[in-house]
Amino acid sequence: MEVVLLLISTIILISLLKQRLKQIKKTNTLTIFDGLFFGGLFFTFLPLFYSFIIGKISILDILIFNPYIDTDLLLYILSANIVFGISANLIKFKNRLIEKDFIISKFEQDFFIGVLVFYVLSLTIIFLSSGKLNGGSHWYRANADVFARGPLYVLLGQFHNVGRVFLPGICLYFQLVYLKKGLVFKPHFYVAGILIIMELIMSGNRIVILFFVFSIAIPFLLYGYYKKMLIMILFCLPLITVAKFWPMVRGMIWAEEVSMSRFSEVISIAYENEIESEDSSDPILVITEGSNIAALKYVTDNYPSNKDFTFGDTMIFKAIGALIPKSIWKDKPGGVGHEAGESVASGVSLYLNVTLLGDAWANFGWFGILYIVFLLFILQNLISFFCSNYIKYVSALAFMVAVASWRFEFSFYFISLYTMLIFIFIFKIKILTYIFKSLKRNFF
Repeated sequence: MEVVLLLISTIILISLLKQRLKQIKKTNTLTIFDGLFFGGLFFTFLPLFYSFIIGKISILDILIFNPYIDTDLLLYILSANIVFGISANLIKFKNRLIEKDFIISKFEQDFFIGVLVFYVLSLTIIFLSSGKLNGGSHWYRANADVFARGPLYVLLGQFHNVGRVFLPGICLYFQLVYLKKGLVFKPHFYVAGILIIMELIMSGNRIVILFFVFSIAIPFLLYGYYKKMLIMILFCLPLITVAKFWPMVRGMIWAEEVSMSRFSEVISIAYENEIESEDSSDPILVITEGSNIAALKYVTDNYPSNKDFTFGDTMIFKAIGALIPKSIWKDKPGGVGHEAGESVASGVSLYLNVTLLGDAWANFGWFGILYIVFLLFILQNLISFFCSNYIKYVSALAFMVAVASWRFEFSFYFISLYTMLIFIFIFKIKILTYIFKSLKRNFF
């Protein structure tokens, strides 16, 4: 029964994807629902399909998902992806934010440079303030200690978090513009390379690799440059290898006194354990972060049987007050991922990514799927209302934010909207135009 259900759903999803790709090519539009659909396919459907081949997906053999047994979760994931695919095909918006003329405005250039500057500054300040260079710390704990210092560091953290999604989204848009003219936006590649290296070393996060790979592959796919797209993907394969062993690197590199010899030693150990070892992690599950399905199973198993539905605490109230730190909002709702991690790890501070579907289920159960569609419909219209007059590529940003939301909580949508409006306000200040002017010459 489970295999038949998977095959029927696969046929439906492929049909929905093909239909939507035709619409995108015809209308030159991207929406937040396209990102929701694409992200769902990549981060939940692909590992779900793969689980039928390997038999199960587990996290430390504590949380285990078996597709042949956990039929309810299987049906939940497949239903959600089908609903999101239908939404992407049927929900239309009047504002076509990627227009046919494809002219990059001066403000769009300023926005790109501004986001890049703010991203690098926030990442650098957080890194230097974390004490990682002194050694004797763990990457995750060091980052958490920085954010506990006060609201300013929380705000910097949000700028950094959103920036690493905005920049691939902006580069995706610029690449669409250039490919439409038969050109290639070359800064896309060295911006991606530099920021990936900075993110891996200074922050420890590897997800930015996937975001930039998506931002490179998707424009070439949409315009039919399949050979170039294949070359780009092959060029990116070493980055996928790095993503496979980097979790061990970031866990060890700051534990002792930092030096080049220590850095080389840690990479060598991690490579031997995660690439050459027979017990290394599955590369497909690493790329798609498929273990998150096992974390999602924790949510569907415990809500509402052991825990009450939160009825909007994390999807509405926390989302609306996303930029307010806990030091000010004492009763700010916590995330479902933190609750799941601490329960599994017996009170130890641990975050498990339960995906967007986990957040939806913990709030509203099966109705969470429809609630995501409803809230994103409102959010897309809000973005169009506030931003469409002077930032055409907002649809590319919304697309990338929707893809990234599968890696974060639902509140990330609102954090992104707030940050976008803050950036727009800041970049309207004339003095910044002169600061960015010299930087723009290196890109455009």
